[in-house]
Amino acid sequence: QRDYDKTVSALWEKYELTVSEAKTLAEPVEDMVAAEAKLADYRRKISLLGNVNLAALEEHQEVSERYSFLSAQLEDVKKSKAELERLISDLTADIKKRFLDSFVEINRHFTEIFKQIFGGGTARLELCDPDNVLESGVEIYAAPPGKLIKNLMALSGGEQTMVAATIYFAVLRYRPAPFCMMDEVDAALDEANVLKYINYLKSYAGSTQLMVITHRRLTIEGCDVLYGVFMQEKGVSRLLRQEFSELQEDLN
Repeated sequence: QRDYDKTVSALWEKYELTVSEAKTLAEPVEDMVAAEAKLADYRRKISLLGNVNLAALEEHQEVSERYSFLSAQLEDVKKSKAELERLISDLTADIKKRFLDSFVEINRHFTEIFKQIFGGGTARLELCDPDNVLESGVEIYAAPPGKLIKNLMALSGGEQTMVAATIYFAVLRYRPAPFCMMDEVDAALDEANVLKYINYLKSYAGSTQLMVITHRRLTIEGCDVLYGVFMQEKGVSRLLRQEFSELQEDLN
């Protein structure tokens, strides 16, 4: 009886089977040695599986739902990424076209204005990397009349200043601005170039409000309104405004 009870207990603890269930599943054993070897092999394989997770079905259901949700989210992200890449490609193509159109026009204006200011010569702008215009640098070629210049550093300081001002004038002609401030652009110019600079600057006065900061007499004389800052009392700055038309009337 004790052996019987021990067998029944072991049957339940190891296999979770009752005696009646075991009788239903039991099959006759012809070769006990082979059966015991097969049983030992099954036990080894079961032990390799590790601990049994009784909540595996519930966890599988939760993980499956989570997987389905994240898969849908990933698909949305892929669609959004593709749409953004298409948008970036379209914008890049549009920016490239606008840049090239603007560059061609500014280059044309630069050549024309350079000849007007210098009385001839050649000047142009070139892209360092025409195949990658949005990241390309810009080379400036400028040669006043009678000079063969291969490098801007070969120009005098005044000529370099005039070339830079010419490029700015070209940009301003292509896209006029409502307001423009020139801060001592004429500092390195001789008197002849100062006259060229201020006279050409006046051609933009009809479309752009120009403010020129300068210490050059010829530039001051070419302006319509003069603003000066002086310190009548120590530590107190005052602003003086004078229209040259009023000065002319006072002088007359």
